[in-house]
Amino acid sequence: MIEQAFYDLSAAQPAARRIVDFTRSDDRQWAGIIELPALGLFETDADERTDVYVLHGNLTSTSGEAIASGAFLSLRTDNKFTAGEHGAVLFVYREPIRDHADAILVDSDQRPWRAARVAGMRVADLVPNGYQVSLVEWGAGTHVGRHDHGAGEEIFVLEGALESQGGTYHAGSWLRLHPGATHTPRAEEYALIILRNSHLLG
Repeated sequence: MIEQAFYDLSAAQPAARRIVDFTRSDDRQWAGIIELPALGLFETDADERTDVYVLHGNLTSTSGEAIASGAFLSLRTDNKFTAGEHGAVLFVYREPIRDHADAILVDSDQRPWRAARVAGMRVADLVPNGYQVSLVEWGAGTHVGRHDHGAGEEIFVLEGALESQGGTYHAGSWLRLHPGATHTPRAEEYALIILRNSHLLG
């Protein structure tokens, strides 16, 4: 099974707090978008792992740390953040805690890029323990043969588009491939995705 959702990144002008569910709202492994108005509050819970990618705007932590657009956070404690004067749009994944690793912050200018095994692709690993969370760059013409992920995979397209047998998935597209689902992804032009895998079993 492959779940799909879409959020129009070009229309992100948050005037009020809004939650866009990609999964069911009660899914234990919830994914979706949280829009925050100017100076809106975003909180995380100590009982959850919360991964956040800042799509638009910026956040400030209670300690005064500035978190800009393009940053990735992985949090496992109570935290509070305030959106900037233009609000913020966050791509968020939450699940009950599986580990108690330290918080992670990867700014857009600190991504640890490395060459991938597939020609035309670069990977920046964002979470060094537990299941994999990565940014993946696809150069124009990059393709991967048909395959599956035994423990599942999620894709959120940040820039460009991916194509597969199911169609074309433009920036703002989210896919959850459940264990056993197959795909044949390719990029005709440059694409950037955030990828999570090996997390949908157990």
